[in-house]
Amino acid sequence: MVRSFQLTVVPGLLQTEDYAQAILRDAGTRVPDLEQTVAERLARAEILRREQDQCRLFAVIDEAVLRRPVGGAKVMADQLHAIVQACARRTSAWSWCRRRWVPTPG
Repeated sequence: MVRSFQLTVVPGLLQTEDYAQAILRDAGTRVPDLEQTVAERLARAEILRREQDQCRLFAVIDEAVLRRPVGGAKVMADQLHAIVQACARRTSAWSWCRRRWVPTPG
């Protein structure tokens, strides 16, 4: 089981190609490195889709990650759809930290 807690971006194992390209481009990654990094990231995500020895992912994602318009509306819509599909395969589960979350003592 892989556990991930993300405050700024969708976890790498759940990222679509377009989303990964957008965040890496915004971070200033050079084009040859960008293409290789995205390919490697997508290859790692295969552990959630393979038939045998599947890995499970549990991710906690800050609500701001889901609302932040990375790459534009279509990229975000496709990314959110990919998260839903991953959860439907039962290899992934996720929860989010609500924007109005109030910590409780102890």
